[in-house]
Amino acid sequence: AGIHCKQISGYLKGVGYQPDYKFRGKDDPFRGSWNGVLVDGQWRLIDTHWGARHVTEDDEIASNNWRTEYKYEEHYFLTDPDQLIATHFPDEPEWQLLPKVYSLTDFEVGCLIMNTPRITLLFCSLLPSCGHYFTN
Repeated sequence: AGIHCKQISGYLKGVGYQPDYKFRGKDDPFRGSWNGVLVDGQWRLIDTHWGARHVTEDDEIASNNWRTEYKYEEHYFLTDPDQLIATHFPDEPEWQLLPKVYSLTDFEVGCLIMNTPRITLLFCSLLPSCGHYFTN
């Protein structure tokens, strides 16, 4: 199709993530990858994995028994960088695609309030000291 694509690796605030969690390097369980694609001369962000399925977390059952539902989630296709930074932190800062680059500490203590048609998430440390709040 002639579309330029780049695999982006980094940290993810996904299923099982807790607000006080500190990311621990390349072997961290909250690492993953997503893509940057060049569309009409502009780099855009896509997470096809998150955009194709949803995992229902349940404290009452073991994590290996959580329910996975395969369903299209439009939010993760061509997501605005200022929204994706709430859950996806790239190893290479330039792939934040933002005018202000956030540090890993900003990402760890940042607050996420995210509402999409299918999910509502709230990840927040108690009174984040740096005052970063990500909303969509």
